[in-house]
Amino acid sequence: MPGRTTYPDWLRKQPRGVVEDVLGETRAKLFLDGKLELNGFVDHRGGTLTLAELRAREAAAFKRAGVA
Repeated sequence: MPGRTTYPDWLRKQPRGVVEDVLGETRAKLFLDGKLELNGFVDHRGGTLTLAELRAREAAAFKRAGVA
């Protein structure tokens, strides 16, 4: 991986199945469809938000992505 490639940039270039394995299906859809960046999946302490917490925090992103 080149020194200037960020993890999100690298992840975007991977096959969808790889991204789904890493993030899970819903987060992968939000990320790959450009609705949320990776840092949107974590809280201020770096802990991963649950899908319910994400949905409450980013309802518009879920709606734009067509995620139930």
